[in-house]
Amino acid sequence: MANPHRIGKYLAEKALGAGSFATVWLAFDELLEVQVAIKVLADNWARNVDIRRRFIEEARLLRRIDHDRVVRVHDVDELPDGRPYFVMAVADRGTLHEKIEELPKGQPMDTQVALRLALEICEALSIVHDFGVVHRDIKPSNILFRSIRNHERIAAQRAGRIVGDDAVMIGDFGLAKDLAVASGFTLAAGTPAYMAPEQANATSVIDRRVDVFATTAVIYEMLAGHPAFASDTLSGVRRSRAESLAQPLHQVRPDLPRGLSGVLAKGMARLPDDRFDSCFALADALTVYLASSPAAAPPPPSSMPAAAGTMIAPIVGTMLPPPVTETTPVHLPLTGAAGRVNDLVTGSRLLINDEPIALGVTARLVRPFTTIVIGPPSPQTLLLVAGLKTRADMNADLVAAVGDVDVSTADFVVLALSAADPDPAVPVAELVVALKAADCGPYAVEGVVVQMPGNDPQRVIDAVLATAPGMTLLPGLCAAEPERISALQDFAANLAEVRGVAFRATSGLRLVQLAMKDAPSSPGRSELLDRIDALQLELPLLVELELLREIVSGRIAMPRPLRSEFARLLIHPEPARRLGLDPNSDAGELQTAVQATITKWRVLENTGRVPFSARTAMTTAQQALERLHAELAYYG
Repeated sequence: MANPHRIGKYLAEKALGAGSFATVWLAFDELLEVQVAIKVLADNWARNVDIRRRFIEEARLLRRIDHDRVVRVHDVDELPDGRPYFVMAVADRGTLHEKIEELPKGQPMDTQVALRLALEICEALSIVHDFGVVHRDIKPSNILFRSIRNHERIAAQRAGRIVGDDAVMIGDFGLAKDLAVASGFTLAAGTPAYMAPEQANATSVIDRRVDVFATTAVIYEMLAGHPAFASDTLSGVRRSRAESLAQPLHQVRPDLPRGLSGVLAKGMARLPDDRFDSCFALADALTVYLASSPAAAPPPPSSMPAAAGTMIAPIVGTMLPPPVTETTPVHLPLTGAAGRVNDLVTGSRLLINDEPIALGVTARLVRPFTTIVIGPPSPQTLLLVAGLKTRADMNADLVAAVGDVDVSTADFVVLALSAADPDPAVPVAELVVALKAADCGPYAVEGVVVQMPGNDPQRVIDAVLATAPGMTLLPGLCAAEPERISALQDFAANLAEVRGVAFRATSGLRLVQLAMKDAPSSPGRSELLDRIDALQLELPLLVELELLREIVSGRIAMPRPLRSEFARLLIHPEPARRLGLDPNSDAGELQTAVQATITKWRVLENTGRVPFSARTAMTTAQQALERLHAELAYYG
């Protein structure tokens, strides 16, 4: 390969994966003629003293443990630009996450295979714990596999043990805690879907029982065919673990022994003192069922309880109330994001300086979804508006020019241009200005619908791109042909049905924030601001929509292709369209596209090719993409 990418003396072959702090590369040691894995700290974190220290400490922990059950570190060095890296053994048989994803939707692992893997995981973690280290981030993607060597197979056979083609290793010690040098308290950290309750609280004492909890959650996922918990935020962990437990395994898999369900319930007990005190103890409890359990078959559909499908519900579906219609009274008890914003406003009106603001928020939350089409009354625009008006929970109006409408009153804007327009760049520029001025304006902008009365539309397209290079056109430039109009109608209807209420909830939250800027000081003002901040942090969808507003209005500087990918991901309800694929794409294509996009984005970020000002946007979009990945993994 010309100009090969090198990491020190190693030839980098491909990126194996990337996280928030580092990228892992598959590389080749040309001197020793072996493949290695190299973990490189991200460019944006390389000058952060604390992150750099933790990165090096991870390498030291791995080197100190130095065991076949843990990824071995061979070398530590630094790139010319100052980024540290360490060289590791390759997990040539993939991860448990990949093995789970290879199964059909909802299909559990073979019971014997799952229990044998469970014992290996427990054995590996027991070794880690013997070195005084708590991993704190056990999950399927951090459970790796390497090929079994012949001498290991022979030794296992002599000991009367059956082994497969690969052996378990534990990887990614980026959040690991060395109990010998750490205080009893720790920062909240981990992967929410596998975290013990105490990990979500910064003041909790952390010990090896958090790994017992996470390991049990992984075992549950292998045996049940879906994860035990659906939390994707620390606040979600605090709330869900306090309010509910994982659905008992015997309800999901009535073909398995009831006692096995009890073992998993104990391993995932809410209080640390109620769990097994070590992974050895968990392994001992599982051994009984390894000897006696039958080979697992897929449970019949009738054995799956109705609640099982809600354990990892799509984030949108769990947050939004039913569609609201024009006849909805203002006192409608809203739920989800809209309800929480409404409660905040209703209970805090006296603290808001401008009473109409509060009333306006409530009215906005319950009004129908509003679409505005800007353009001449041509057959195409009239057809579009007529089709939109037939949809439930949607208002649609046609106005002649951008200046004739306050875009802050709209949820969705369509700008229709004619290829015969003498200067199509003018209305585009006017819309860009209007969007930037609309603090509570639309989240969705169908940038341009190009009408083609026989003229070449390329002139219009060129003018638009030249006038608004930072504007995101969703879903893109299209001709106003009947089938395109129908697709646009469906797109707007999906927005209204799936995300419309959340759009308005976020707009309402922004109105409250604006009003509070000039509100007089009062005993309750600080509390209200705290509630606003908490609501923003607790509801990821609101954060995504705020990012979408910034992208649509052109306030975030980032490469145009990346802007388009972000906006598409955040605005479309259907997974295929969110990924830019054909709506008929199968589950395998969707999964492949998600994983490829996750890796591409993280490599871009870690190599410093995303502007620093866009890093927050990158993080938010990555979280949205990872939630989509989890939803696809569950629903297939």
